[in-house]
This record gives sequence, C-alpha cells and structure tokens, in this order.
Amino acid sequence: MKRLGLTTCLVSLAMAGSLHAERFTCPVRGGDIVFGQEANVNSLDQMTSSTISTRNIAMNIFETLMTRDENNNPILALAQSMNAAPDGMSYISRLRSGVSGQAHW
Repeated sequence: MKRLGLTTCLVSLAMAGSLHAERFTCPVRGGDIVFGQEANVNSLDQMTSSTISTRNIAMNIFETLMTRDENNNPILALAQSMNAAPDGMSYISRLRSGVSGQAHW
C-alpha cells in the first residue's frame, strides 16, 4: 500500500513539473465576431428598440458610463465619478483616464 502511495506521489510530481501555464495573449485584433441567438435583431439603436435581442447584441458592442454588478447594484464603468448637478435635474460624469475616441457626448 505504501508503494502505491509513493508511486502515485511520484507520478503526480512528474506530471506537475511538465504542466505550466502559458502567458495569456489576446487573439488577433480585428476580424469578425460571431454571436448566436434565437431571435432576429430589429435594430442596433437602443433608443428606438426595446427588444431583448437588441439589448443582447448592444451589451457586446457598447460600453456605458455605468453598469450593474452581480447583485444588480449600479457601479461605474466608463465614468470615474458621477454626481448630481446643483439643479438636481441632471448628472455630471467624469470619464476614466484613457477613455477617448469611443465616447461621443
């Protein structure tokens, strides 16, 4: 029994020595993205469409000022900060550092 345990231990060590994680590198930039879903997309304009299919596609294309965490609590995304304006009628958002070229406000 001791011999089986020792053999198992040695085999495990030998296998662990040959296993190593490769450094992650992003795949080639550009190209096509394939996204499958069962419903047709009527529009990519979230302001004119309220369908789930549009939301599902847009979530993979657009990044927002705020999003929600795993508990559905609002959290900042592109915004570094967000405060109510003094008049209480709007919000003032400060963008994170490095956010440029994708925000068109």
